[in-house]
Amino acid sequence: MEVLTLASSSISEELHSFFSEIFIQLNKHEGLLANKMSKQGRQSVVDALGQAGSSYRNQIYNNGFSSKTADISIADLKAFIRISLSFIDHSIDANKRGDGLYHAYNLITFEDQGGVSISYLDEMLEGQVAVLSSGYLSPAQANEVLNQMRKSKLYREDQNSYILYPNKDLPRFFEKNNVPIEVVENSSLLKTLLTENNKQVIQKDSVGKYHFNKF
Repeated sequence: MEVLTLASSSISEELHSFFSEIFIQLNKHEGLLANKMSKQGRQSVVDALGQAGSSYRNQIYNNGFSSKTADISIADLKAFIRISLSFIDHSIDANKRGDGLYHAYNLITFEDQGGVSISYLDEMLEGQVAVLSSGYLSPAQANEVLNQMRKSKLYREDQNSYILYPNKDLPRFFEKNNVPIEVVENSSLLKTLLTENNKQVIQKDSVGKYHFNKF
């Protein structure tokens, strides 16, 4: 950022409005970074940034670009980058696992009562590569990640290397595709289908277990 010598630069008026709204919302929500992000705080950020993006998209889709320009100051651009990095850094910290590794992919849930919750997938090599190459960790922290990787299920001693995600002993098809007997007995539809020897939905195997039809 320090190599920039211009005082400002011209961008489209529409992009300037989008930039300004994102900048406003990041500043407005910066206080949330002081602590662990709550479900409600997370939704507030998502809603605000989503609305900014939606407004920009609708403007372009409905009216196109006006060909008008507006100046964006380099000072504002630097400030925007700094606050964006603050949110990114907070996200990296929040994704540190209890075992010293880092989450790679997260699932979000928009809850009925408001708020956005996060759940995690299993450890993956990508999460460790991402955090190690981000430049955020100190040398000591990076060394900790490397040490924990060697102790994790990502490491294969027989190959002296790492795998993308841990090997799993997955259940076979017939171990997963089971319909509990009590479900069948409590379903008038399923009982009727079985009585009529209709196997379009479920069928009974030779040992008396029920399965969804595999055809």
